[in-house]
Amino acid sequence: MNRSQSFVWVLGLVWLVSASSAFGESGDDKYKTAIAEARKGYETEVRTATSKYVQALQQLMTKATQAGDLDAAVALRETIKASKEMPTTENILVTKLANTEWTNSNNVRLAWDSKGRLQHGPTKKAVECVPIDGKRVAIVFSNNRVAVLIFNDDFTTFEQWGQESKDRPLFTGKRTKAPASRD
Repeated sequence: MNRSQSFVWVLGLVWLVSASSAFGESGDDKYKTAIAEARKGYETEVRTATSKYVQALQQLMTKATQAGDLDAAVALRETIKASKEMPTTENILVTKLANTEWTNSNNVRLAWDSKGRLQHGPTKKAVECVPIDGKRVAIVFSNNRVAVLIFNDDFTTFEQWGQESKDRPLFTGKRTKAPASRD
Protein backbone atom coordinates (compact mmCIF):
# COMPACT_ATOMS: atom_id res chain seq x y z
CA MET A 1 0.00 0.00 0.00
CA ASN A 2 1.57 3.33 -1.00
CA ARG A 3 1.27 6.63 0.84
CA SER A 4 -1.78 7.90 -1.07
CA GLN A 5 -3.59 4.55 -0.74
CA SER A 6 -2.93 4.58 3.02
CA PHE A 7 -4.26 8.09 3.31
CA VAL A 8 -7.41 7.23 1.32
CA TRP A 9 -7.93 4.25 3.64
CA VAL A 10 -7.62 6.48 6.70
CA LEU A 11 -9.95 9.10 5.22
CA GLY A 12 -12.47 6.31 4.71
CA LEU A 13 -12.12 5.48 8.38
CA VAL A 14 -12.80 9.11 9.30
CA TRP A 15 -15.83 9.16 6.97
CA LEU A 16 -17.15 6.03 8.68
CA VAL A 17 -16.80 7.73 12.07
CA SER A 18 -18.55 10.86 10.80
CA ALA A 19 -21.30 9.05 8.90
CA SER A 20 -22.33 6.89 11.82
CA SER A 21 -23.57 9.97 13.73
CA ALA A 22 -26.79 9.67 11.71
CA PHE A 23 -27.47 6.43 13.58
CA GLY A 24 -27.35 8.03 17.01
CA GLU A 25 -24.06 6.53 18.21
CA SER A 26 -21.98 8.56 20.64
CA GLY A 27 -18.62 9.89 19.47
CA ASP A 28 -16.73 7.28 21.50
CA ASP A 29 -18.91 4.45 20.19
CA LYS A 30 -18.49 5.61 16.58
CA TYR A 31 -14.75 5.87 17.03
CA LYS A 32 -14.40 2.45 18.67
CA THR A 33 -16.58 0.82 16.02
CA ALA A 34 -14.55 2.40 13.20
CA ILE A 35 -11.25 1.34 14.80
CA ALA A 36 -12.49 -2.24 15.30
CA GLU A 37 -13.71 -2.47 11.68
CA ALA A 38 -10.46 -1.09 10.30
CA ARG A 39 -8.37 -3.53 12.31
CA LYS A 40 -10.60 -6.48 11.42
CA GLY A 41 -10.36 -5.70 7.69
CA TYR A 42 -6.60 -5.31 7.79
CA GLU A 43 -6.02 -8.46 9.83
CA THR A 44 -8.28 -10.42 7.44
CA GLU A 45 -6.12 -9.30 4.51
CA VAL A 46 -2.95 -10.30 6.38
CA ARG A 47 -4.38 -13.74 7.20
CA THR A 48 -5.41 -14.27 3.56
CA ALA A 49 -1.97 -13.29 2.25
CA THR A 50 -0.25 -15.45 4.87
CA SER A 51 -2.43 -18.42 3.95
CA LYS A 52 -1.53 -18.10 0.25
CA TYR A 53 2.17 -17.79 1.17
CA VAL A 54 2.01 -20.92 3.36
CA GLN A 55 0.26 -22.87 0.57
CA ALA A 56 3.03 -21.93 -1.86
CA LEU A 57 5.69 -22.95 0.68
CA GLN A 58 3.93 -26.29 1.25
CA GLN A 59 4.00 -27.00 -2.50
CA LEU A 60 7.73 -26.21 -2.58
CA MET A 61 8.29 -28.45 0.47
CA THR A 62 6.48 -31.31 -1.27
CA LYS A 63 8.62 -30.88 -4.40
CA ALA A 64 11.81 -30.71 -2.32
CA THR A 65 10.83 -33.89 -0.46
CA GLN A 66 10.00 -35.71 -3.71
CA ALA A 67 13.36 -34.61 -5.15
CA GLY A 68 15.16 -35.97 -2.08
CA ASP A 69 16.35 -32.54 -0.91
CA LEU A 70 15.54 -33.06 2.75
CA ASP A 71 17.57 -30.08 3.96
CA ALA A 72 15.45 -27.76 1.83
CA ALA A 73 12.26 -29.53 2.93
CA VAL A 74 13.16 -29.09 6.63
CA ALA A 75 14.04 -25.42 6.08
CA LEU A 76 10.73 -24.86 4.30
CA ARG A 77 8.86 -26.62 7.13
CA GLU A 78 10.45 -24.23 9.66
CA THR A 79 9.54 -21.23 7.49
CA ILE A 80 5.95 -22.47 7.28
CA LYS A 81 5.81 -22.86 11.06
CA ALA A 82 7.18 -19.35 11.61
CA SER A 83 4.77 -17.90 9.03
CA LYS A 84 1.78 -19.40 10.80
CA GLU A 85 2.94 -17.81 14.07
CA MET A 86 3.48 -14.33 12.62
CA PRO A 87 2.48 -11.56 15.00
CA THR A 88 -0.18 -9.09 13.97
CA THR A 89 0.77 -5.70 12.61
CA GLU A 90 -0.54 -4.16 15.78
CA ASN A 91 1.79 -6.30 17.91
CA ILE A 92 4.78 -5.47 15.72
CA LEU A 93 4.15 -1.74 16.08
CA VAL A 94 3.51 -2.01 19.83
CA THR A 95 6.88 -3.73 20.21
CA LYS A 96 8.73 -1.16 18.11
CA LEU A 97 7.06 1.90 19.64
CA ALA A 98 6.72 0.80 23.28
CA ASN A 99 8.52 3.10 25.75
CA THR A 100 9.68 5.55 23.08
CA GLU A 101 9.32 9.32 22.92
CA TRP A 102 9.28 11.48 19.81
CA THR A 103 9.11 15.17 18.95
CA ASN A 104 7.79 16.52 15.66
CA SER A 105 9.05 19.63 13.88
CA ASN A 106 6.17 21.60 15.46
CA ASN A 107 7.73 20.71 18.84
CA VAL A 108 4.82 18.46 19.83
CA ARG A 109 5.72 15.47 22.00
CA LEU A 110 4.48 11.97 21.20
CA ALA A 111 5.13 9.18 23.71
CA TRP A 112 4.16 5.52 23.62
CA ASP A 113 3.85 3.67 26.92
CA SER A 114 4.84 0.03 27.53
CA LYS A 115 1.52 -1.20 26.10
CA GLY A 116 1.79 0.87 22.92
CA ARG A 117 -0.74 3.55 23.91
CA LEU A 118 0.04 7.00 22.57
CA GLN A 119 0.17 10.12 24.71
CA HIS A 120 0.09 13.33 22.68
CA GLY A 121 1.25 16.86 23.45
CA PRO A 122 2.15 18.61 26.68
CA THR A 123 -0.99 17.38 28.48
CA LYS A 124 -0.13 13.78 27.56
CA LYS A 125 -3.64 13.28 26.21
CA ALA A 126 -4.27 9.62 25.33
CA VAL A 127 -4.82 9.12 21.60
CA GLU A 128 -5.57 5.74 20.02
CA CYS A 129 -3.64 4.62 16.96
CA VAL A 130 -4.61 2.33 14.09
CA PRO A 131 -1.78 0.30 12.57
CA ILE A 132 -1.73 0.46 8.78
CA ASP A 133 1.28 -1.75 8.22
CA GLY A 134 4.66 -2.43 9.83
CA LYS A 135 5.86 1.17 9.42
CA ARG A 136 2.73 3.33 9.36
CA VAL A 137 0.21 4.24 12.00
CA ALA A 138 -2.90 6.42 11.73
CA ILE A 139 -3.81 8.70 14.60
CA VAL A 140 -7.42 9.86 14.84
CA PHE A 141 -7.72 12.81 17.18
CA SER A 142 -10.92 13.54 19.14
CA ASN A 143 -11.99 16.18 16.58
CA ASN A 144 -11.81 13.54 13.77
CA ARG A 145 -8.57 15.06 12.49
CA VAL A 146 -6.33 12.34 11.10
CA ALA A 147 -2.56 12.11 10.92
CA VAL A 148 -0.53 9.28 9.42
CA LEU A 149 2.96 8.73 10.78
CA ILE A 150 5.35 6.97 8.40
CA PHE A 151 8.45 5.72 10.20
CA ASN A 152 11.83 5.07 8.61
CA ASP A 153 13.29 1.55 8.60
CA ASP A 154 15.16 1.90 11.93
CA PHE A 155 12.30 3.74 13.67
CA THR A 156 14.37 6.84 14.42
CA THR A 157 12.45 9.39 12.32
CA PHE A 158 8.97 9.83 10.86
CA GLU A 159 6.95 11.94 8.46
CA GLN A 160 3.57 13.18 9.66
CA TRP A 161 0.93 13.45 6.92
CA GLY A 162 -2.56 14.91 7.31
CA GLN A 163 -5.60 15.81 5.27
CA GLU A 164 -3.99 19.11 4.31
CA SER A 165 -0.81 17.39 3.07
CA LYS A 166 -0.36 17.44 -0.67
CA ASP A 167 3.24 16.97 -1.82
CA ARG A 168 5.10 16.97 1.48
CA PRO A 169 4.47 15.99 5.07
CA LEU A 170 2.96 18.47 7.53
CA PHE A 171 5.76 17.72 9.96
CA THR A 172 8.77 15.51 10.37
CA GLY A 173 9.84 14.04 13.66
CA LYS A 174 12.58 12.18 15.44
CA ARG A 175 12.83 9.77 18.31
CA THR A 176 14.07 11.47 21.46
CA LYS A 177 13.97 8.45 23.76
CA ALA A 178 14.69 4.90 22.69
CA PRO A 179 13.34 1.89 24.55
CA ALA A 180 15.61 0.25 27.11
CA SER A 181 17.87 -2.42 25.65
CA ARG A 182 16.23 -5.83 25.47
CA ASP A 183 19.46 -7.82 25.77
